[in-house]
Amino acid sequence: MGVSEYTSPEELNGKRDDAGSHIDALGVMLYEVLTGKTPFQGESPYDRLLKQPIPPREIDPTISPQLQEVTYRALEREPKNRYADAHEVTLDLGDLKRSGHRRFIH
Repeated sequence: MGVSEYTSPEELNGKRDDAGSHIDALGVMLYEVLTGKTPFQGESPYDRLLKQPIPPREIDPTISPQLQEVTYRALEREPKNRYADAHEVTLDLGDLKRSGHRRFIH
């Protein structure tokens, strides 16, 4: 099934992984880079289906609200609400860079 922290909600529900699953894993990595923690902490991978991640800005207030929104969109439980592909993520991250929000890592 893969490493539980990077397993998408749809995979936990028994569906095959696809591009949306990979965007979800990218969201997990982005959250982890920003906060030093995985977004879904629990005893079981299924806790991920029930819990919400701590907002990254609560962990590190220097993270911009825009970057937090990019992270949340990549982590959306419903695949249809996530980015369609990595290109869309790149475009939004590029907008952050152009607007001066360059807070990506510690």
